[in-house]
Amino acid sequence: YQVNSAYVGTRETLFLTAMARTQWTGIDGAPTMQSFTANIPFSSKNIGLGFLAVNQNAGAHGSTRIMATFGYHLRLGNGHLSFGASAGTINNRFNWGKATFKDLADQVQSSGVENTYTANFNFASYFYTNTLYVGIQFDNINQSEFSTVPDGKSRNYLNFNAVIGKAFVLSKNVVFKPSALGRVTKSAFLAELNL
Repeated sequence: YQVNSAYVGTRETLFLTAMARTQWTGIDGAPTMQSFTANIPFSSKNIGLGFLAVNQNAGAHGSTRIMATFGYHLRLGNGHLSFGASAGTINNRFNWGKATFKDLADQVQSSGVENTYTANFNFASYFYTNTLYVGIQFDNINQSEFSTVPDGKSRNYLNFNAVIGKAFVLSKNVVFKPSALGRVTKSAFLAELNL
């Protein structure tokens, strides 16, 4: 669900996930992330509903994203085609007390936390069978702007990700499941291959 919101309601039961990640433990300002997702199907109506909350902190910057998702599912050949539309908010925070300035002339303020809230909209599609899945998602479709310094603006840029995976049954007890994930942002491309 965190990778592709069209996944909402594809399981036949209420599905809850909680996750926490700490990077570079012991270093002040090291990145951390906590997330919680919930989604439930309504099979008789071919829909699913979901909720997602993700909190991230790294150095002086932090963000919290809260989203609600509506998913719609269609039967297509031997599989299903799902669509997910999400709406919610992003809270971007900047803690000036944790900022270090190389040039004191650049210092804007030395304490306090700057908070901004912006609307966020995502759209995804996801095709799956018993052994194959393919999905795409567009995050931050509205590309909302926020500002943490006077006369300075930042933007939640449009992000795109694609995922594909296939299960190969090698024997009664062994299944080989390769998958790939690609993420594209305004300034970066990330690819992950999993076996």
